[in-house]
Amino acid sequence: MRRREFLVGSAAGAAGLLVPGCGEDQAVDGGAVMPDSGTPDAGFDAGRTDSGAIDAGAIDAGEVDAAPPGCEPPDDSELLSVVRLLGVSRDLDVVLGEGEQRRLYRDLSLVDAESLVTAKDLFYIRTGFAPEIDAAAWEASWNLSVHGLVGAPQNLSIAELQKEEVDLGQVTLECSGNYLDAGFGMLSNAEWSGVPIETVLGWADPDAGTRVHFKGINRYFPLDPLQNTDWIYSRDDLVSAGAFLALGMNGRPLPIDHGRPCRLIVPRWYGCCCTKWLREIELVADDVPATPHMLEYRSRTHQPADVTLAREFIPSVMDVAAVASRVEKRRRGGAIFYRVHGILWGGTAPAERLVVTGDDFYSVFDATICPAQTDNDVWTVWWADWNPPGKGAYSLRCRVEAPALRQRRLDTGFYRRSVVIDEL
Repeated sequence: MRRREFLVGSAAGAAGLLVPGCGEDQAVDGGAVMPDSGTPDAGFDAGRTDSGAIDAGAIDAGEVDAAPPGCEPPDDSELLSVVRLLGVSRDLDVVLGEGEQRRLYRDLSLVDAESLVTAKDLFYIRTGFAPEIDAAAWEASWNLSVHGLVGAPQNLSIAELQKEEVDLGQVTLECSGNYLDAGFGMLSNAEWSGVPIETVLGWADPDAGTRVHFKGINRYFPLDPLQNTDWIYSRDDLVSAGAFLALGMNGRPLPIDHGRPCRLIVPRWYGCCCTKWLREIELVADDVPATPHMLEYRSRTHQPADVTLAREFIPSVMDVAAVASRVEKRRRGGAIFYRVHGILWGGTAPAERLVVTGDDFYSVFDATICPAQTDNDVWTVWWADWNPPGKGAYSLRCRVEAPALRQRRLDTGFYRRSVVIDEL
């Protein structure tokens, strides 16, 4: 049973933007490549060169999608060069740092209609597993406690969860602190498997009116709550989103840096809400305060500034968003033009028309979205041919032409990309 089929069944039975933490405070250690924390994940380091870069030939087999017919741009022009998009200072597709400072920024310029599923070795990393924790011991002793205001507390082993594991389809995750220096590469898409959260909560028989507190670990520092990764949800929000406990990623167990053996995935919510290294699910009263982790990410998830209780937080969903990821200089019939490629994701309804603007709205051109966005859980790609009105610097911004779709980051130009056109 896939996640959306489960959702239908459970629903029937249930009768200027400032993003703190997006700059130097997220800097990593000078591009040094660190070994994977803890026990080796099969294949995790096998595909890396000595520099830490990914060897494309070692990427998991079976992760290349077939592009739908008509999704490739017309093959009637000559590619002259790829024009550099400005503002990126971080190394892409390279593992950087260790533990809390571990990062991997995906190179979005390489994403196209045939590679919508991100290989697990290329999926972005915002925080790695804590190196001071013995990963082998952690996994060997792992269980999931479901407790609190419940009628039937649970203490679940990984084997018990695996008996209920189902294919849950593709879900795109984005770090709420995604930023230009990283090429907006804290964004990736994978195939997931696991257990729908409604199944697990059903075993525990929660009291009416309770909220659901997911608790993960990053470090064994209980007096430093900002190092813990936790979020409190209403049960309705979890069910409507199709939330699940992820056990597998692209047909294999989760890599340790992505939360092995078990993490929370809440489709369309920011990654900071999707607790990694999950250890506890506590059913709590409706009036509990927000956790320090929630308060830390309050502005990055577009919360009102004065919220203090968990129930005051609005759903931390990703608005519809789009970003240019590659600009090609091309020639057709002796005339030079530019082809802009990009990514589209998020939102609460499919985006049907995407407009790209250059030079502060002086030039406007429509994009072709293909594959069409039919599922807001999953990113897609777009392309557009562009004839700049002159040489010089341009700022490429995207907007979805749908007044009913909220697009706060697009409205402020958060995902704008700059490019210099030197030939017409």
